[in-house]
Parts: sequence; structure tokens; C-alpha cells
Amino acid sequence: MKIIQITTFEKISKEMELDFKEFNSFSALKNERFAYRIAISNDSDEKKTVKVQLKTELDCVDVRYEEYIYVNRAGCSKETQNDEYAFATGEVGYVSDALFPIENGCVQINAHENAVLFVTAHMDTKPAVAGKYDITVALDWEDGSAEKTFTLDVVDACLPEKFFMYTNWFHCDSIAYAHNEKVFTERFWRLLESYMLAASRVGMNMILTPIITPPLDTAVGAERLTVQLVDVEKVGDKYYFEFSKLRRWVALAQKCGMKYFEMAHLFTQWGAKCTPKVVVKIDGKEEKLFGWHVEATDPSYVDFIDQFLPQLVEVIKDMGIEKNTFFHVSDEPQDKSLEQYLKCKAIITKHLKGFRIMDALSHPEFVEQGVSDYPIPITCDTHRFTKFNLEHRWTYYCCGPEMNAANRFVAQYGWVTRSLGSQLFKFDIQGFLHWGFNFYFTCLSKHFVSPYEKNEYDNFPQGDGCIVYPHKDGAVDSLRGQLMYDALQDQRALDLLAEKLGRDAVKKLLDDIAGMEVDFNHYPHNGEFILNWRSTVNEKIRELYA
Repeated sequence: MKIIQITTFEKISKEMELDFKEFNSFSALKNERFAYRIAISNDSDEKKTVKVQLKTELDCVDVRYEEYIYVNRAGCSKETQNDEYAFATGEVGYVSDALFPIENGCVQINAHENAVLFVTAHMDTKPAVAGKYDITVALDWEDGSAEKTFTLDVVDACLPEKFFMYTNWFHCDSIAYAHNEKVFTERFWRLLESYMLAASRVGMNMILTPIITPPLDTAVGAERLTVQLVDVEKVGDKYYFEFSKLRRWVALAQKCGMKYFEMAHLFTQWGAKCTPKVVVKIDGKEEKLFGWHVEATDPSYVDFIDQFLPQLVEVIKDMGIEKNTFFHVSDEPQDKSLEQYLKCKAIITKHLKGFRIMDALSHPEFVEQGVSDYPIPITCDTHRFTKFNLEHRWTYYCCGPEMNAANRFVAQYGWVTRSLGSQLFKFDIQGFLHWGFNFYFTCLSKHFVSPYEKNEYDNFPQGDGCIVYPHKDGAVDSLRGQLMYDALQDQRALDLLAEKLGRDAVKKLLDDIAGMEVDFNHYPHNGEFILNWRSTVNEKIRELYA
């Protein structure tokens, strides 16, 4: 069998030739999570059972294996894949991404297929003492054995705490479908805890909170499973609200590491034309009182909002999260929908004094016009917002941009995902948003699909909709989740160096190593750039903080 240690940048398919440069050593700071991989090729005609044993003095290391994900669509536009993709245009197949625990100390490798072990030093949760550590993984199978050793050089410095907000939209209905469980049963709450902990592991500290069923990626006229946290009853003209599930949600999220809460959008996507689904009990029977059948500015919905938001605000204040709570109107208003967006915003703002209203918004002229003072532009347009004196600078990406920019599709090389870190630093970004933490549906939520299996549906690029995977009674992490976490750690390492050298000097250092001016639309298309600048930064930190 061929066995090779590799970075997190390579993408491994089942039957590819393992022709990579060996990755045997690197450095990290004392409180940094660090990961590398061991790729194994079974070139025999028989399935192999391989026993895996870890040997190291570093007591925060574990080994998982990477489960394969079927990629039936590499990019959003099938014709636009470039050197950032491990797949050629139109190619499909299996790529390893989900991180599974190794059961009974063994992994199974099919004949003429590859397997990948994922080795992680969790110094972010258990900081290490500075020094060099050998991490040895011993492999034994019926007719052979091997050992692979990686040397991790732990630098005597710590990543600084950073004010940063990070959210991937959290989809409760995906959890219900993936685990065949009704919402808000006791088992469902346990599943929620597993997914919230997984969110924290990928670096998230903000969570989309379904005070009502979020009106996201829902076909016009259709609906998604009701996941409304606030129970509503109407008697005559008066609404009564029960917030116990919301309080439980917030307490659980805080226990799992969430600090910030974004309330579900209060109007539909694609122009804010209609109301979100709201289930209300009337005469003892639950009814879908609002939804696509009710216009956004209908007096009945305005009356609902006028009664709902004041009571919600009081509960938020009682929970002590008012300074960390955000509201949404609707995504990406356009010129043709701007008047409607402003009407909808006016309906809620009178009740939300002191709260931030944030939306994906990539038109800088809307900031100039006072439409929003808390915009979230897409990465490729972020440079157009640097002229504004914003309270916090955010950015996002989703199914685009899909070329010459950071993203997290399964078929993209890992360095595409991790390149985000240096870009966040250069633009002093303080918040990042993505629409899909655990979205396991086809486009417009028409069908639930397993993220592991081949399907024939019109779907998003694999990996766009989720960064964690369902597994037994909870969520498991992914290679791409670690890459996103690495990007956030990279930003913090650059911040630490900038404390000594200044931000301009560190920006110049990055550009010099890159041989170009790095921004959200330009960066070297290779993993060596990241390894080179991160190694250089670590050594400078070692010198300056000795």
C-alpha cells in the first residue's frame, strides 16, 4: 500500500493516483488547532482492514477518517471551472470530506481505492507547551505495517482573541429530515445541541434563530417544515405569544458557544414581496395565517408585527442578549425592489430602536442613500464598501463567486477555501456570513437529499449548502469546516504580527510573498503561498514575542 502525509489542501477521490508532495512538518501557535492528513492507497485486489494507532506526547491529538461525498456538480456554472477545481469541467465522482470517528480502531479500504485519515491537534481547546512534538500514526493490516511521523513545532505565542462574528445559516428542518425526527421533541433538542456544538467547532459564534420559520430558499407558493420557536395564538384582534422554546434555544446555543443571534428574516427573499410562514392557533386549531398568500405590507401582517416585535424585544432584553441580537428584512435588495424593501424595513424599525438590521447588500449606492448602515456585501464587491465608515465590516459568499475567489465547494482545492483568511485581514473584516450550515435540500427546498449520495436533482454545487454532515445521532465535521477554521486562525495570526509591525507592514509582507496585491478577487492559485506566508509569519511571531 502507498501511504503519504499531505496537507488539507489536496482533494482525494476514490481511485486517483496519490502523487503528492510529502508533508512532514509545520509550525503552529500554542492555542491553535492544527490538522494534516494521511492518504492510503490500497493497490491490492482485496479489501483491507487497517488498524490505526496514535503515538504522541501531545495529549490533544485525535485521528478520524474522511468519508466520501458524491459530487454531481462541482461549480454553480458547469462551464466555468478553472485551476481552483480538482475536477475537470463536467466531471463527477466521489471526494473525501466528512470526518467520521474511527470505530474499533480500524478503517476499511476497498480494493484499488484510497482512504484518508485526518489528524488533528486540538490546541485551541487544550493549549500546548511550546516545543517540537512528533505525532506518529502506526498502521497495521493482515500482510503489512507502516508508521508515519509528523513533527509539529509549537511556537511560544498564542493567537489573540478577536472580535469577529461568523454565521452559517442554521436549518432546523434539515435536522428533522436527516434524523427522521419531529421538531422540538426531546430527541430533537439533543440533535440541536450536537449541531450547535458542531457550529462552534467550525468557528461560528452567531446562529440564525427561527422565531418564525425562516423564509429562505423556498419556492414561491411552497413552504418548508414549520420550525417556529414562538407559539402564537389569536383571540379576536389580539395575539398572544409564548416564548419558552425561544428561551430554551438561546440558553442551549449559549451553552454550545454561540454569542450572537440573528432573528429569522421577517419578509420573503427575492424582493420582500410577501410575508413569511407564520402558524397561529385560532379557536384551538393551528392555521398558516401568513405566507406567500399574504403581501408583505398587508395591514393584517403589519398588525401582527406591531404586536409581536414589542413583546419579542422585551424577551430579548430579559435574556440579556439585546446588544448581540440582529434582525433581517430581506436579502440583496435591487433597484427594482428598493421601494418595497424600504416599506418593509419601515414596518419593523419603529419597534427595533437600538438593534442592528443587517442584510446581504452589494450595492454601495444604497448605503449612500441611507437604505442600510449595516450592509453585508459579497466578497467580490467588498472593495466598493471600504470608503464607508461602517460600525462593523462584513462580507459573504455563497454559490458565487465561483472563480478567482475564495469559496468552499467540495470540488475546489483546500487552498481556495483557506485563502479567505489573509483576505479578511487585508480588509479588516469583522463578520462573515454564509447561507448554508446544514442545508440538505435541492434548490428551492423541493426535495430532501442525503449529502453523501448520488442524486439526479438540480442541486447546488456540492458543499455550497452545508459544512457539516448528519451522522447517527448528530453532526460530524468536514475537511472544509477545518479549512474555514484555519482561515479564521490565519486572520488572528496576522493580527498578532500586526500588533508588533503594524497592519501596513503585514499587508506588504503578504503581497511580497504572493508577488501580487492580494484581495478578494486576486490571490495566488496554489497552496504553497499559504504555507509560505504562514511559516514566515509564525517565525516572525517567534522572534518578536520571545
